[in-house]
Amino acid sequence: MKPMDANKDRVVSRRKKRGVHKRLSLLCICVFVMLTVIASASATNVVLESAVINNPNSQNRLNLRAQNTESAELLGRYYNGVVVDVLEYTPNDWVRIRIGAEGQGVIGYMAAKYLALGTAGSSVVSAIPVYQSTAVTWTLKAMPFSKGISLGEFGTGEQVELLGFTDSWWHIRVKNQTGYVQAHPQFLKLISGDPNFDSVGEYYDGYRIAIVNNPNPADRLNLRKTANRNAASLGKYYNGVVTAILDEQTNWLKVRIGNLEGYMESQYLAIDAHIGSIASAKPAVKVSNSSESLNLREKQSQSSKSLGLYNNGTSLEVLGLTERWCHVQVDGKVGFMMADYLSSKLKYTASVSNNTDSTTGDSWRGPAGKHRVAEWTIKIADYLGVVNNPDSNDRLHLRVAPDKSAKSLGKYYNGVRVVIMGESDGEWTKVDIGNLEGYMMTEFLVIGEVPGQEKPASAMPIVVVNNPNAAGNLLLREKQSVNSASLGVYKNGTEVTLMGFNGEWAHVIADGNMGFMQGKYLK
Repeated sequence: MKPMDANKDRVVSRRKKRGVHKRLSLLCICVFVMLTVIASASATNVVLESAVINNPNSQNRLNLRAQNTESAELLGRYYNGVVVDVLEYTPNDWVRIRIGAEGQGVIGYMAAKYLALGTAGSSVVSAIPVYQSTAVTWTLKAMPFSKGISLGEFGTGEQVELLGFTDSWWHIRVKNQTGYVQAHPQFLKLISGDPNFDSVGEYYDGYRIAIVNNPNPADRLNLRKTANRNAASLGKYYNGVVTAILDEQTNWLKVRIGNLEGYMESQYLAIDAHIGSIASAKPAVKVSNSSESLNLREKQSQSSKSLGLYNNGTSLEVLGLTERWCHVQVDGKVGFMMADYLSSKLKYTASVSNNTDSTTGDSWRGPAGKHRVAEWTIKIADYLGVVNNPDSNDRLHLRVAPDKSAKSLGKYYNGVRVVIMGESDGEWTKVDIGNLEGYMMTEFLVIGEVPGQEKPASAMPIVVVNNPNAAGNLLLREKQSVNSASLGVYKNGTEVTLMGFNGEWAHVIADGNMGFMQGKYLK
């Protein structure tokens, strides 16, 4: 080999070594960057410290949000005393936290001012309620999903701490494990801790709520045994009473008041309303018994368990009443007391409207004086009947059941068209008028087309909108409630056709639409 060639080899060798060193350096830098990114990413789930929820008002629940803002999605409401893991502090006084073990809990944001950090957490008074499981078998889920990972199977009698809740899920702790179960009305029975805020004793925490909200605050709302206006009433309840929603059906909610469950018509409830948003009409009464004290009963029976003995003069808040019993709230408890031993006496009056009862007697009896009559103008394709009373000055009842003693949904004039909903060869025929269904006596209906038979002459009066309000107009409502959807606004002087009426409501045709107007504003 020539000397020059050897020199060349040495230069090439040095260049190769420098190239290897450069590649090794770049590799190290890349590895360092990757490790830094991984460490940074994992650091977001590193627990910085523990904190305890500490609302200034212990009766409130602290919202867990999906982002660090009050308008972000709500992930749950949590009790004072719940321990959270702090994962990150954000610049705008929010804290990113986790409740439960990693992979088995929920991560979100809470306002820092409502958390007791460090040693301050030891002085927080817990508001976590303790329950006992009443379900035979149930599964604890790692996450709030029906197909989530199971953390174990449990059964009747297990003690459960309710950490927080949403409308659909309860976040609980059982045997040192935290997880989720679906909200179910029969799942838990309270053992200790007050599960309520703002209104002591009304059991609804962990559930969506609905508040009794009658258009007329002097009315009471029936709690029915079944979802039917003709079902037995379990009591009549005042505006402002809070109920726990157990189930939803068409036009009805299954609810709980204290330990009493039944059905209320949804149009008379403020669903998901805030506590205090509906003015309370719940009366205050006092114990007034000749034996100088009175038992608060668990149920509407003198043989029922006593929840306490209360002396004469004790003040009570009445939620609702039956003919013999008042459903009352006293001393943080809800139960029943005999109405005869309370003062002032409260009247249990008969219903005059679909599902409420009026204590005012302000019932519209139809238009006074003589009126022009209107012919039927709405085209209906279904099988029809026409109201045909022998006395054209009379009106025909639409009843909730095929019985003369059944509640009337309204009295209807001759000429009103009804849709036939069932058999028409018996004493009663099921019919539909607008969005009302009920029964009319078959003998007072002309059903179908009969060759050579004239249709009954109309007796439906034409009445005029006459509202003294400043706007000088009146709403046409979908249902017999001032909270019902509006079908239109009609100025004073507008002529409408009166089909029938029930209590304060007139069933009318206005501009080709069937709906309800308040009768006192028609003349």
